[in-house]
This record gives sequence, structure tokens and C-alpha cells, in this order.
Amino acid sequence: MASSIVNTAGDISGHTGKVVQVQGTYTVQNLGGHALKIQQPDGGWKKVHQIALIKLSDGTFVELAERPDEELTRLGGKRVVATGKLIAAIEPPSEPVMARPDALPRLAEISAITAAG
Repeated sequence: MASSIVNTAGDISGHTGKVVQVQGTYTVQNLGGHALKIQQPDGGWKKVHQIALIKLSDGTFVELAERPDEELTRLGGKRVVATGKLIAAIEPPSEPVMARPDALPRLAEISAITAAG
């Protein structure tokens, strides 16, 4: 059971590596003509063109990455509570590179995402 609630960026640092409840607005980001390759449990790869994030009350985002299409449609734009393991943002390399991912904290091992009343 998650005992900590994450509502703002200030809540993140003390809870990385722990199971938490992240509260905010479920946001769907369309990757446009780009795709993200996600490794599947069976070892295969799947391309996704949309990812999910939760926007916290202070505007900080927590990445959920690939989520089911049905969930993206059902929860997009709604206030939610998501339970999972909070992973710290990976800092980008100090050397310039052609493309690098945003340094966002991530929720992994998600056990539940529900609409908040």
C-alpha cells in the first residue's frame, strides 16, 4: 500500500524508489510523426505514438510512458490518482547530443490509476 502522496516536484526527491500515490491531471502527449519503441514482456518491441504523463499541481510532469489506448481515451484531461514505484529523473549527458529524452521522473510498476472525485 502506498503511504506517500506526490502532488508537487518537492514531494518527489524524498520518495524515489518507493511506492507512492501520484495525484494530478492525466495528460496524453502525442509524439506526432515520431514513435517510441517499448519492449514488451515477451521480448518483442512495440511502437507507440502517444505517451501518458501526470501533471502535478505545480506544473511538474511525472511520466507514465506507454499505457493502454482505452485508458488514454478514458482518463485524458481528468484528475487521477496513480499508484506505483517512483523513479528519479535520469539526468541528460553533459555533452551535447543530437537527441536526448527529457529528464522526467517516472512512475513504474503501476498497480492502479483511477479518476479522482
